[in-house]
Amino acid sequence: MRAAWILSAALLLGACAPILPPGAIGEIDQVRETPAVTAAQKRVPAAYAKAEKLRAEAHAAFEADDLAGAQIIAEEALAAYEEAVVRARALNAEENRVGLAAKTEEARAELAKVEAELGAVEAELQAVETRLDVLQGLEAIVPSGRADPAREKARRRAVEALRLEARLLCTAGKLLTRSQNPSAEATQTLAQGEEALAALGKRDPAEPAPIDESRRARATCLRALTLVRRGGGGAALGTADALLLALSDASLGTPRRDDRGVVVTFRDLFDNGGLSAEGKKRLAAVAEVAKRHQAFPVMVVLHADARAERAEAVRTALADQLGAERVATPVMAGDALPMVNPQGKHASRNSRVEIIFVSPRAL
Repeated sequence: MRAAWILSAALLLGACAPILPPGAIGEIDQVRETPAVTAAQKRVPAAYAKAEKLRAEAHAAFEADDLAGAQIIAEEALAAYEEAVVRARALNAEENRVGLAAKTEEARAELAKVEAELGAVEAELQAVETRLDVLQGLEAIVPSGRADPAREKARRRAVEALRLEARLLCTAGKLLTRSQNPSAEATQTLAQGEEALAALGKRDPAEPAPIDESRRARATCLRALTLVRRGGGGAALGTADALLLALSDASLGTPRRDDRGVVVTFRDLFDNGGLSAEGKKRLAAVAEVAKRHQAFPVMVVLHADARAERAEAVRTALADQLGAERVATPVMAGDALPMVNPQGKHASRNSRVEIIFVSPRAL
């Protein structure tokens, strides 16, 4: 009996073990502190800033439980740090070459050595850029394999959540393309995400849950949104913080941030006849805040409520104030992303409206 008790305790502790971050995330944190990278920060701040941005995105993906995306972005960050170091070396070599060219014939031998080093560095830089291009197109997801009935049921719930998240991310990316000029890569990646979602919608329900395909679709849509933001030249960095602060100061719903942008959650907008008087007042206040942040398109998502007319009423109330082009068609999320147990005594908390201000810049 004692041995069985010890075994049960060990299994329980193992089940509660935290999910460790991908190895590449720890590696970028270590590489960031190396002397070479520190020196590159001063010499090539733009290249260093690019690497720092990718590092922040990798951590954000991990915190959002997107382990595959975190691994991929972390690999990109490693390549970007290496690129910054190489560019710094190239800059140093070029400065040395220019200085030596102004000296006497006695320095010609040293100049030849520096030029040879510069050529080697440029070749290395080209190799790093090629590697970075490959990593940017990488989507490494380990197949999940077959599952027992209980796990298969859990996977189907996870697939619903992943598909909804992917749809919302791709929708956010499409909204931003209305006001920005996306790159060809961003447009192509966005199309790939939508194709993946369409393919998932055609899957036979009798087949095993497409967990891997759903994870890949979400990763593709998140990458598409990131690419649109990188090339869009939208709002200044920090604007999302200002919007979040304005919504918080106005005591409007429950504001927070996620991959899409700034999200405000409401649970008290309706009465038996549709939008309540208080609900209309709250939406008008949201619209007033939104008018001061024109760069943010708006999405409306209705959770755990099948009454589409409610979602349309929220969209119409916002569109009347902000313009129809700025407010997307409502999304009916169903029970795909519950906040509490749908069969529990607090299941009513799952019924909510999310108003999402899509950030034109990476958070």
